[in-house]
Amino acid sequence: MALSVGDTACTTGLSGAIYTQMQAQAVNMGGLGSDANVKALCYALANAIIPFLTANAVITCTVGASQGGLQISAAVGVATAAPGAPQNITGVLS
Repeated sequence: MALSVGDTACTTGLSGAIYTQMQAQAVNMGGLGSDANVKALCYALANAIIPFLTANAVITCTVGASQGGLQISAAVGVATAAPGAPQNITGVLS
């Protein structure tokens, strides 16, 4: 899933998810104020969070020595053997 800020109407992306949760929790929060202000807040939060995550997050997936068959060899069409020692696969969020 690609990270998406969403739109200013808070119908898509992270802004939409934040808005939906705020609406669901409005009773517990004692009300939210004007809808326009809530949407502006949700969009601002999403617009700060997504760039922060994409600039700073690092992902590391460790493939254990006993975990084979993670990919298919193009040469022979069968699963590859497990690595001899754990291997880290790293990447970034986008």
